[in-house]
Amino acid sequence: MIENSEDSDMSGYGQAHGKVILMGEHSVVYGYPAIALPFAEAKIEGKVSYEFGEIWLESDFYTGELKNAPKEREHLVCAVYATLDHLNQEKKNLKIVVTSDLPASRGLGSSAAVAVAVIRALFQYFGKEIADEELIALAHQAEQIAHGNPSGIDVLTTAFEQPIWFRKSLEKKGIKEIKPITISLPAFLIVADTEIYGQTKEAVGIIASKLRQNPEETERLLNELGSFAMAAEKEIERKDCKALGELMNKAHHNLKCLGVSHPVLNHLAEKALQYGALGAKMTGGGLGGCMICLTDTRETAEMIAQKLKPEGAKNTWIYPLNVK
Repeated sequence: MIENSEDSDMSGYGQAHGKVILMGEHSVVYGYPAIALPFAEAKIEGKVSYEFGEIWLESDFYTGELKNAPKEREHLVCAVYATLDHLNQEKKNLKIVVTSDLPASRGLGSSAAVAVAVIRALFQYFGKEIADEELIALAHQAEQIAHGNPSGIDVLTTAFEQPIWFRKSLEKKGIKEIKPITISLPAFLIVADTEIYGQTKEAVGIIASKLRQNPEETERLLNELGSFAMAAEKEIERKDCKALGELMNKAHHNLKCLGVSHPVLNHLAEKALQYGALGAKMTGGGLGGCMICLTDTRETAEMIAQKLKPEGAKNTWIYPLNVK
C-alpha cells in the first residue's frame, strides 16, 4: 500500500445479514438439499479505513491487532488475509471496525456474515468491484476455518437477498445445484434465541462419528432430512402451511436423533406446538442457538413469541414468510 495523504481519506463499507435455515441443516453437508432464508432483521457491518501500522480490529468481541485475535475469531482473520492476498495488498495500515446486531454462534450465519461484510468493505476500500464468485470463494475459506466442513449455504444466504434451495457437490468442492425460490406464504416464522452458543463444528463432527459407528441408521436419518427439505419446497409452492409445519416437526425429530439438538431447543419446540404453532424445529448447527416455529397469523406469532420468553427464549424475532 502506498503511504500518502490520500490514504487517510480512503474508506470502505460492507454489509451482510443473517440467515435462517428452514429445512435441511446437517443433511446438506452430505449432498441433500436445504432451504435457507435471508434474515434481514439482523445485520453485520464492516468499515475499513487507513491507520498506519499493524491491522487493527475494533469489534464487540475483540479490539486489538488483528494478528492477535482470539482463536474463535480465526475465520475473520482468514477472511481479511485471504482478501488482501487476492487483491495483492500488504497486510498493514488498516483499521477494521465491525458492528453487529446479529448474535454470534446461534446458527444465524454470523461467521459467514462477518466475513462477507468485511470482504465487501476491503474491496470497496481498494476501489475494486467484487464479483459474486469472488465473494463466495473468499467467504467460504473463512467458513472452513469456522466450521470445518461447511455446506456453503451460510455464505450464499447472508450475502444475497433471496431465499435459496441449495445442494452441495460431493464430488468436488463447491455448489452442485442452487436456485432462488419465492416464498410467499400467509404465515410467520418466529426465531427464538436461547443465548446458548451453538457448536456447528462439533455437531458436524458428531454426525460424522455416527456415520462411522452406525452408518445405516445415520444415513436413514440424513436421507429423511433431505426428503423433508424436498417435500417442503413443494408445500411452499402449494402454500400449504400446515403441511410445511408437519415437515418441520419431522425434521426436528431426526435432528434430535442425530444428537445435534439441545434440551432447551427441544423444550421451546414442544412449548411452541402447545401454544398453537403449526411446526417447530431447531435451526442451524445445533447444540444451542435458535429454535424456529411456524404460525398462520401475526397475532398467534406475537402471542407465542411472548410465551416462549419465560420458557428459555432470551430474544425473539417475527419473520413474515412472504419473502421474494
